Amino acid sequence: MTGDEFHDARLTLGVSTDELAKIVGVSRRSAFRYDASEWPVPRPLALLIRMAVKYPAVRHELGIRDQAPPT
Repeated sequence: MTGDEFHDARLTLGVSTDELAKIVGVSRRSAFRYDASEWPVPRPLALLIRMAVKYPAVRHELGIRDQAPPT
């Protein structure tokens, strides 16, 4: 997962970088570095984020609320 993919997934999930850091258990600084493509996203974290984007049950387990559909 590239930094751009991390950023896009975060936006899809509707969470800030700070929120995502807390949800997945990484430091705020690390999350910002992943988001800015300064550091590679670790594979287990990338897998978790991809699963959260794809599966509502994973979002629910992580405490990420589903986005309201656009009007």
